[in-house]
Amino acid sequence: MSASGGSTVELFVEADALYPKYNDIFIQKALDFNPVMGFSRTPNAPLPSIPRTEETEAIRRQEKAFKLEEFLKGVCYWFLRKQLQPQMEIFWGCGGMTALLVKPDGKAPALTIPAGVQKHPAYQSAAKEHDIPGMLQMAGSVQNSFLKKSKEYFGVGWEHRMEYRGLMYVLPKWSSRDFFQQTTEDVAHLFEICDLYVAESPTDRGVILASMQPLDKLIPKIVDDLRTAGCVFS
Repeated sequence: MSASGGSTVELFVEADALYPKYNDIFIQKALDFNPVMGFSRTPNAPLPSIPRTEETEAIRRQEKAFKLEEFLKGVCYWFLRKQLQPQMEIFWGCGGMTALLVKPDGKAPALTIPAGVQKHPAYQSAAKEHDIPGMLQMAGSVQNSFLKKSKEYFGVGWEHRMEYRGLMYVLPKWSSRDFFQQTTEDVAHLFEICDLYVAESPTDRGVILASMQPLDKLIPKIVDDLRTAGCVFS
């Protein structure tokens, strides 16, 4: 779906799904993948915030077991640097990944280095030390309007909170049931920010694949390509 339209795959992972099994590899890969923290939201969920005093007191008095993942719920990370293959190989299967196929944003200016500048010795020297195309891609990504729209559409009711002001995005985290229970407007908003929604869904014990466009012809072709490539799957 992205080959002809110039769309990008934006990957997100839930913080509570990383802990504890994937926590160390996530930290070790942070400089390579540039994760940006934000919030995910199931429909009408409250804003993740500082634990309530009664919760921390119950833990302090050993009346309740301390479980870090409970305090991470609703926190997620967006991989700003696009390295789809290694990111999927490491984290897909943790139970908390979401991939959005995001269309190019006509409002964001194209960030390129003129050919003449690329020939300059200073640029060539810098390019040996730094991934300049990757840095430009990241700079372009943060300007894409899908981030602002996701916050506006799916952060409704959080606007009065200080935490909301610092958010770059709000990731909708829907189960299959939510797609049928949300309003037509909410569904339209989801597919305004992305063409394709793919998410690991522990609630459904599987993977959600959602699109406004028919996928009937595309999925059999993908399956055939996988078989031709010798991939083993069920």
